[in-house]
Amino acid sequence: MPDTTTLASLENGTGARVTRIEGGAAALKRFSAMGLMPGCQVFKEAGDSHGPVVVQVCGARLAIGRGMASKIIVERGK
Repeated sequence: MPDTTTLASLENGTGARVTRIEGGAAALKRFSAMGLMPGCQVFKEAGDSHGPVVVQVCGARLAIGRGMASKIIVERGK
């Protein structure tokens, strides 16, 4: 069974693969514009219990609000 969690809950310094995004069409469009879509690889740099989550995706470094990051479901170590 895959080891999945949200991007917000992923441990700092961990790589993962986006498996799905929860939200409506507007959320999907916004995430897609940032390069975050199912199948893409991400690396969580920082983001503890509050404040933004900092990730690397497609060669770019992004800061994402914790609420938005909690809508991104990832599979650890992929």
